[in-house]
Amino acid sequence: MSFWDDMRVEVRERTTTGDISLSLFQTITNFGVMPLTVVQPTFYMGRAYILCLDYMDYLEKLLDSPEKPERVFQFLLYVRETLGTLGRCVRNAVGPIEEILSALDDIFDARLRKLEANIDPVEEEELVEELSEEDEIEEDEFAAQREAMAQVLRAKLECVEISPSVALELSARLAAMYDCCVRYIRGLRELDDPDMGEEVVLFMRAFTDVQHVLDTQMRHLILEDVYLERTSPFITGIMPWISHAVGELLHKMGQEQ
Repeated sequence: MSFWDDMRVEVRERTTTGDISLSLFQTITNFGVMPLTVVQPTFYMGRAYILCLDYMDYLEKLLDSPEKPERVFQFLLYVRETLGTLGRCVRNAVGPIEEILSALDDIFDARLRKLEANIDPVEEEELVEELSEEDEIEEDEFAAQREAMAQVLRAKLECVEISPSVALELSARLAAMYDCCVRYIRGLRELDDPDMGEEVVLFMRAFTDVQHVLDTQMRHLILEDVYLERTSPFITGIMPWISHAVGELLHKMGQEQ
């Protein structure tokens, strides 16, 4: 199975914020970063890890729920509240993570220069090409799974008579956020891999990937603005589309009473 499929199986496994935060703290400080710099970001990174699992769990429960407006309404609200908390963690983590990356730069520079000095120029060029190819492969490796999830979510939303336009936009974003959660969890597991050891280049790359997921992809998906008509040049996030879907469900459930 792919990592995506593994995560769908593991998503109900319980892990605490402390388990993740303390382990990340130890891993990062082992490289020589001042502990005071590491406390806040590792707390929020650990908390975001748990909230990603919660988000994925609620989305799986939504997919498994009966096709009834009140059940879809329930899980959309759970998702919205989880994303609201996750958004606060992301905002609080991004700045301190930048400080860690800045602190790591000086520590890593000497090691990187030593590493580069020991690599044959031909081997170095081959390594750069290999890493570039890996980046291209991994850039959208879960596209098929994400699209399949979006289609199932869209069908679920349309079955409870959420309008096609809202169902289309919301399902795509919900699946994209699931994708982000999978990538974030994998990134943190890579950072905390015992085999990482003193591999500073791999560590820096993994840490930068985690930052990218948080600061670019997740923040983009939790934006607050939306336009029902396509008058904005700006792609909107999940939260307002949940609001539109919930509003339509409330109207439908009110009519049925």
